[in-house]
This record gives sequence, C-alpha cells and structure tokens, in this order.
Amino acid sequence: MTLTTLALAPKLDLHALDGVREQILDLRGQDVALDAQDVTHFGALSVQLIRSAALSWASSRHRLSLVNVTPDGMEQLRLLGFTPETLTQAEGTT
Repeated sequence: MTLTTLALAPKLDLHALDGVREQILDLRGQDVALDAQDVTHFGALSVQLIRSAALSWASSRHRLSLVNVTPDGMEQLRLLGFTPETLTQAEGTT
C-alpha cells in the first residue's frame, strides 16, 4: 500500500484544528504519515485529534503515524503523556 505524507502546520493550536482535521479526514482509507518536521507547538486538542484519527485508522486496518518530530515537539508530547508511537498506535497492536 502507498504511504501518503501530510505536512503539519507549524503551530497546532485551536486555530489550526479545523484545517488539520479536514486534511486528515480527506486521507481516509490511506496509510498516512503526519510529518511534524515544522511543528513548533502541539496543543492538547491537536494531540487528541491525532490520537482519535489513529484509532479510526487502525479500526479500518490502515496506519497513521507521526514522523520527523523535533526535540521540542517530543518534549511537548512527553509532557502530555505520549511519544509519537504511543500517540498513533492502537492498544493491543504492535
């Protein structure tokens, strides 16, 4: 299966949420890599959106991953209780 890459906005805050949501939903039915190389801010709602999307993708047997996370982004995810892997992996899967 082909992997589609979606470059995320630099600031994933409340103002960016609707646009990111639409971009992700447009890719339903595909394996998707969310490219976070330009992300400087992960808001809690954007993390919740990515988590929800990952679970939806897993239920349809597709993969959604978060890649190229910067050190600052990794720290923000850690403070929210996630790593890129735990954020995008459904429980009980490998």
